[in-house]
Amino acid sequence: AASAAASYERATMIDAEAPLVGGKLVAALFDAGDYQKCLDTVRRQRQKAQSEQTSGKRFVPTLEMLRYEGRSLAMLNRVVEARVVFSDTVREYPEDVAGWRDLATAALALGDLSRAQNASERLVALASEDPAGYMLRGHVAERKGNYDEAISWHRQACERAPRSSEAHIALGMALAHAGKKNEARKVLDKA
Repeated sequence: AASAAASYERATMIDAEAPLVGGKLVAALFDAGDYQKCLDTVRRQRQKAQSEQTSGKRFVPTLEMLRYEGRSLAMLNRVVEARVVFSDTVREYPEDVAGWRDLATAALALGDLSRAQNASERLVALASEDPAGYMLRGHVAERKGNYDEAISWHRQACERAPRSSEAHIALGMALAHAGKKNEARKVLDKA
């Protein structure tokens, strides 16, 4: 991934106007784990696109631009800024499942339980077969001390992803927090 990023960087030196190369560079930088460079590149591209816009319409960044900006910020432990970008993402692209997942995860990390709950509920509504929304709702309920509710959400995640060790671990931990040690042990043994 690092060599791909270097190749795309060289290509942008040759033709800085090539949008396809710029998009691939951002993806390669992120995949290589060079999150600061990825963030800087996305922001440069966003600024350039914004300054080149000639219509009187409001500038709307591309979904990929927002996604890489937010995820780079999150990977750099700048979660407050990431949450703002993820909020922008779902405002501009309200049907984007990954955007709602990212927003719920960032909000949960920051202890913003109301926003995490709203985002995870929207995620469940958009992608009812995706276990992530159910697990995130379960984590929110746990953080609020509602262990029975958390167990219910985690069970629904396990139903949707019966082979997911992550879903079973989340269920096992919720059961343990609720004082259901024997059941927790059985679930965790399956994980």
